[in-house]
Amino acid sequence: MYHKPKDKGKPPAENSPGSLNGGSQAISLRGSLDTFKLPDVLQFVRGVSQSGCLIISRAEESRFVYFTEGEPVFVSSTRDNERLLWVLREERLVPDQELVKAFSVCHKYRRHLGSYFAKRDVGLRKRMEELIREQALENLYDLFFWQNGDFEFLSGKEPPRYAVTFSLQLERLLLDAMVRVDELKRFGLLLSHLDDVPRLTIKGTSVSRRLDLSGLDRELLSLINGNRSLSQIMSHAPPLGYYRIMTRIYDFSMEQWIEFQTENDDTDGHISRGFEESTAEDGRLAGQMAVEREPMGVLRGEFALLDVDGHEIDHHILDSSCTIGRGFHADLILKGDQRVSRLHARVRMLGQTYIIEDLESINGLFVNNQAVTQHPLREGDICTIGKFRLRFHVSNLRSE
Repeated sequence: MYHKPKDKGKPPAENSPGSLNGGSQAISLRGSLDTFKLPDVLQFVRGVSQSGCLIISRAEESRFVYFTEGEPVFVSSTRDNERLLWVLREERLVPDQELVKAFSVCHKYRRHLGSYFAKRDVGLRKRMEELIREQALENLYDLFFWQNGDFEFLSGKEPPRYAVTFSLQLERLLLDAMVRVDELKRFGLLLSHLDDVPRLTIKGTSVSRRLDLSGLDRELLSLINGNRSLSQIMSHAPPLGYYRIMTRIYDFSMEQWIEFQTENDDTDGHISRGFEESTAEDGRLAGQMAVEREPMGVLRGEFALLDVDGHEIDHHILDSSCTIGRGFHADLILKGDQRVSRLHARVRMLGQTYIIEDLESINGLFVNNQAVTQHPLREGDICTIGKFRLRFHVSNLRSE
């Protein structure tokens, strides 16, 4: 593949990501993600302002990225109906019996499940259009986690009739995608040790029996049996995308529903890695990890949310372990600021001391205007996370 030569007498560069034929009217572009990075391919298509479809395929799936004058506007997948089936089940928008019947019809006649319901039920049309657009974006972002696959660009190929297009500048797309990639890299454990085998903890086993679990959580917990590695779980998991599945497994770890076993464990083959280890440099806090986490009934901690004038406008009572972030599964949810990571920080109780620690967030954790990775909290300390300021209070229940 090569760039369009600037000079007719100059041969194309050997290692550039593109093969151009037919001048500026059409391009012939094909290759492999083993050799060429996806951002380079997307930037190449944008650079020649082409309209058409970039098909990216690997063994179990193909994705179709549609462009208008070099900008991506829609992405579909050969597994779209499977993905949408799971989302509709989770949101309970359609009765299961009707959903299964519709899925069968769409599979037989190669129709799109979202457009099927949008046409049959006017009340669902707006939500289906939203789901199709959201799914298209997730299809695109998920491609950045593909390590292999072949691609080919077909000039002039238009999006399908059911498409709900989006408007997203390539620079913004690449930035958002890199944030997701970096977020999973910060989890570390999940991306670096895909051969590790998770198992349910006692707490996780109890949670797995709850009737109010989402369909995704129930399915993932059923796959965690102490025998399957993370990579095997991914291959059997619902087709909702690498990012969503991996972040949910990370949430399981944070909530202490699962722990990991490795071949190098010296005891019974099971260890709880990463999330249960202290990162204190002097080892003092690490030695206290054996202390029972539950409060001893003496101290009670709480965070008070401050407004811009420093007035306390809301309060949150702290348990023995409390996660903080903008993600749905955080114990203390801070919405409305993208500088706050999904799981940004955690407060734990060690003995009679509350400890706050940064969970490798992008923008850091500050206590009394000082950047910290781990800090014992004292009465009146102010923790800053993104735009939010939280004042720590602690009270002695026996004295009340």
